[in-house]
Amino acid sequence: MATVLDFAVFENFKVLIAFVLLAVMFFGVLPKTKLLGESKVVYALVAILVAVIFAMNATTVEILFRIFPWFTVFALVISVILIAFSLFGSDQDHAFSVIKTNPTLVWSVIIIGVIIITVAIGSVVGNEVMNKVQNDTSQYDSEASPHSTNTGDAWTNFLKTIFHPKVLGLILILVIGAATVRLLASK
Repeated sequence: MATVLDFAVFENFKVLIAFVLLAVMFFGVLPKTKLLGESKVVYALVAILVAVIFAMNATTVEILFRIFPWFTVFALVISVILIAFSLFGSDQDHAFSVIKTNPTLVWSVIIIGVIIITVAIGSVVGNEVMNKVQNDTSQYDSEASPHSTNTGDAWTNFLKTIFHPKVLGLILILVIGAATVRLLASK
């Protein structure tokens, strides 16, 4: 039954949607860099060519469709924060100057973006890579340990690896070491 909120019809237009989104995104970003001069025609051609190259590969289209919703939510959160700045009497120029001068905020945005991209790539190609690497899974017993990472699903394997007690201990030691170095360097 067709409903107003039935988005299954868009599955047929994934490549076209990815092409348009990428072309618009690259055409919006490239002129700001001024890498290719001042001609908008050159930027339009480069944006279309890059969008065609990305849209021709099904894996990159799937990765883009995993990335776009998360970056949309991220952009909405940033927009709400900027609106909150303006509600408390600050103008946008002041908010942007605070963001640009505070390296913690800039690095936070970069790290969140890298995490989103990494998780999207891992969720799309993780099982393919895992199946190519694991030629013979019969020699491993998945029930041997409660912390075994031989489950057949890349995301489950990743989570079991990250939350393994030895890895969590290593992360704790690294955090303590980083805090110690920071405290000793500041004195």
